[in-house]
Amino acid sequence: MILSRLSQVKALLEVSLLTLIYIALVYWPLEALVKGSWPWPWYGWFSKAALMFITLCAILLPKRKLETYGFSTRVAHFSLKWGLKFMIAFILPSLIVLVVLLVMGQARLRPLTFTDVVLSLVWYMVFVGFAEEAYFRGYVQSRLDEAFGKPYRRLLFNSWRVNYGLGLPITAIFIFGLPHLANWVNPFTSKCTLGLGTSLLVALVCFAGLVLGAIREATGDIWASTLFHGGVVIAYWISSLSDNGLTMFSLGIGWAIFFTKLFDTFLREAEHLNARLTYTDSHGSGKRT
Repeated sequence: MILSRLSQVKALLEVSLLTLIYIALVYWPLEALVKGSWPWPWYGWFSKAALMFITLCAILLPKRKLETYGFSTRVAHFSLKWGLKFMIAFILPSLIVLVVLLVMGQARLRPLTFTDVVLSLVWYMVFVGFAEEAYFRGYVQSRLDEAFGKPYRRLLFNSWRVNYGLGLPITAIFIFGLPHLANWVNPFTSKCTLGLGTSLLVALVCFAGLVLGAIREATGDIWASTLFHGGVVIAYWISSLSDNGLTMFSLGIGWAIFFTKLFDTFLREAEHLNARLTYTDSHGSGKRT
């Protein structure tokens, strides 16, 4: 019991310290030194590249297996299939709402070049979606799962079933969600722009983190959660391309589609897939012995 508690404390200290190192020694200093002087998006790319470097060091230096930390290809076909569905559920409504408002003359598109589009898509998919999922759902949540185990089964509803532990909510809220406050606070520049709007946004990020964590546990890898994450932020970017705030309504449509049409089916298929894999593994082990 004592050893288990010590292992949990060690894991919490490890992921918390690395997250603090990234924010205090990479993100904040970079923002203070080069944001505004470096053209977008190079400042952000450098910051997220540092996060990916920290992720690889945290996994590989202690000789941990990448497969265990979400970089598995065992069910990649399943993860990619559902990840693409999640992306479409968010991006398509954003595009439709934007086009409709433009055609009706109710919105104006802000100036945008082809290069802007390409750089934005790379930024949101690779340096936001992949980099953050690799760290938060790949390294952090997996590390906490090792320490806390996955004794729980039911999420909000009886039909939403996935094996998970305290690593999921701890990661989603305390390591992923709340640290987003660093976007509005920086002691190096004396910046502090917190308010009701930022608090609500961080609460939504915590909620999204819970969903991303559940997707990661259901698939055993980070590919579906990466596509989901990238799809949500790309949909947000599309909605911000016009001067009409109604475009943000499309994000609500995306979430409604996700929860009413996709999430339940995804979890059930993931449950059946994992059951078949477990049977195959045990059956194969039995034959070899």
